[in-house]
Amino acid sequence: MFTKADRQFDEMAADPVRRRKHIAKLNRGRKWVFGAAVCLLLALCILTTEAIALHHPASAGMHLTVFTAALIWISFLQMQSDLKLLRFIDRLESERT
Repeated sequence: MFTKADRQFDEMAADPVRRRKHIAKLNRGRKWVFGAAVCLLLALCILTTEAIALHHPASAGMHLTVFTAALIWISFLQMQSDLKLLRFIDRLESERT
């Protein structure tokens, strides 16, 4: 099911130039995704505080915010994992030569 994406990742990780470019790209993207995740968590805190203060049940917007925040955090963790793996491969390659 994911063989094409896995093969592309393997090819990219094996090429030192493409790997370094992808590490830089993941670093930039990770910062933006982390910022978006933090903003959504702040929005969730505000919605929760508002719902508690007004004695209203959770709104649909709150559920959507929770779902979106979860998806963004999952994306962030995936990017973090890929970045650690690529840095490890890069370090192994540099130690080997």
